[in-house]
Amino acid sequence: MEIPDGTAEWKKGCNMQETDLVLQLIEELSRRECNGHAKLRLGTALADPDKFKDIFSHYSRGTYFENVDLELEEVYPVVQCQCGYENTAPSADVVSSCPQCGGVPELVQGTEFDILEPGQ
Repeated sequence: MEIPDGTAEWKKGCNMQETDLVLQLIEELSRRECNGHAKLRLGTALADPDKFKDIFSHYSRGTYFENVDLELEEVYPVVQCQCGYENTAPSADVVSSCPQCGGVPELVQGTEFDILEPGQ
């Protein structure tokens, strides 16, 4: 895949994980029949949806995927603790210690990265 000019300067403000996920998505879409639309389930603990779309736009510029309509189904983080505590957060700012028992809650949702459309 050819990387667009100016990538080094532009990339400074980007999260490497989000960039890696976008490149993985483009690689996977190149194996599927895209037809101008792609739908992705993306956990917001894994990547910021707006940044993800911006990075996708940048890396797809000048390629077959430049005009792909990228639809994101956002999945917010959910943490659960053994004591029964559960919390949903709109971003990766999840609870690191349980406010009820002081234990460490487990992240049970929010790290999804699934290509829903086009199918394989």
